Amino acid sequence: MKKNIILSLLFIFLFYYECSSVKNNASVPHPAEKKDNLERMRILVSPFENTGDVKFSWISSGMTDTVISDLARYHDISVITDEDRRKAFKEIASGQKGTIKDTTISQAGKMTGANLILRGSYLVQGDSIRVNARIVQIESGTSSKPVKIDGTIKEIFDLQDKIVTTLLEDSENITHLKIDKAVVDKNNLLDRPNIEAFELYSKGKELEDSNPTQALAYYKKAIQLSPEYIVALKSAGSAAWTFNHFSDSLEYYDKALKILQKRKEANKNEYANLVRLVGQVYFSIGDLDKAIDFLHTSKKIYDRLNLQSSDSYAELMNGFGFVYDEKGDFDKSLEYYNKSREIYESLKMHTTKHYATIMMNTGNIYLQKEDRDKALEYYNKSKEVYDNLSMENTNSYAMVMLNIGVVYDDKAEFDTALGYYIKSKEIFINLQLQNTDAYTRAINNIGGIYSSKNEFDTALEYYNKSKEIKDNLKLQNTVDYAKMMLNIGSIYKGKGNKQQARFYYEKAKRIYKKNGRTNDIKGVEALMNEL
Repeated sequence: MKKNIILSLLFIFLFYYECSSVKNNASVPHPAEKKDNLERMRILVSPFENTGDVKFSWISSGMTDTVISDLARYHDISVITDEDRRKAFKEIASGQKGTIKDTTISQAGKMTGANLILRGSYLVQGDSIRVNARIVQIESGTSSKPVKIDGTIKEIFDLQDKIVTTLLEDSENITHLKIDKAVVDKNNLLDRPNIEAFELYSKGKELEDSNPTQALAYYKKAIQLSPEYIVALKSAGSAAWTFNHFSDSLEYYDKALKILQKRKEANKNEYANLVRLVGQVYFSIGDLDKAIDFLHTSKKIYDRLNLQSSDSYAELMNGFGFVYDEKGDFDKSLEYYNKSREIYESLKMHTTKHYATIMMNTGNIYLQKEDRDKALEYYNKSKEVYDNLSMENTNSYAMVMLNIGVVYDDKAEFDTALGYYIKSKEIFINLQLQNTDAYTRAINNIGGIYSSKNEFDTALEYYNKSKEIKDNLKLQNTVDYAKMMLNIGSIYKGKGNKQQARFYYEKAKRIYKKNGRTNDIKGVEALMNEL
């Protein structure tokens, strides 16, 4: 029986903030002489620090998000998205306590492939606000001359725009980039809500990690005040997605798509990324064919924009690979994973978390093709990146531990496999992730070890715990759930209870049929014939 592996696609993560916004990359191709700057200019925006009254802490999230969007208007710049930055900070903070340190920000930059960090702070006094900002090179630590911008909260959008333009103009010696204002995408300026909606949205972003329920409530209120507030619609869609409210998620995304269509923006990068998110929702509900349709629509837009060498395109290729993996078409999946890997390597992102993810996904394919040595080679490459990024106490590291355990499990080196599984389980518990799908796979595999040792009661205990969590997460229509049904059925077969074994085998067969897994259906039928 094949064990559960972790399929660590970039868009299928444990936390919804990791998929709450879209990639901000150049949307118009440029001459060859611009490419070196584009590859070199990867900016991470660190959260703006509130140095005044705590009641204005909400401004940090909104300002950080808006500055990211403003930077994306410049076609010569690649900016790390808010979700990637949040994900990096979350991974790093999992093993730390206290406030974000300079070393944390630098490490987050390396994880995401950034080479520049925009840092800032603000102070509110009455209706006035002063913002300080600077750009820092990650490797050298060299800093640009700080800029100071004064304004009012009511003028916060113009103030934020001024931060970006002034800082980039004054930082040419650091960024090595002369800003070409002629190619700034002015369409981003259309997404400006009233100040009350902006405050509600910003308060939602502030609570996105700690209280996602309240965050979603704020997004809904912001949308009521500004119905065409696209970033609020996207954040609401992602928040609904994390609660498995898939129909609500699709509704929010659809509204955002229609607004972009009305603005004649359906041929732009933002639209392509939003379509990609819709495809990911369909993947989550098990509709793989619809997921592929939306990913192909996204790809067509990227291709028209000549963005085949961007990290957004690499993510898209990874997305295709993941869906085909789930469909059981391993050769097609490997083809897309290789395309993604090649793009990251061309962008010199081979030391980033994204690259480690591709290594792990590629290892998963080789494992399913039963090339265990090749799988272990890629898993170790992934582990090496995580080790260099000091990510040993993160969910990503727990995943790679789990997958390495699977290799040894398949090699019948059960004690070694159990050691990796337990390490994975301990990390998940330390991170308080016991109610996640990834954790269910760890304990499911531990159950598999006991099953291999014919300790059926202990194995069934682990399997049932895994099933309980998956049921609560409403994952009953996934391929992984079908595998778990097979595992439980095999336990009952081992215990001599053929009726119960057949019951669970039939469940697995129905799920495989729903997902179009022809070969897996044949495997189940073979098991049933043995009863």
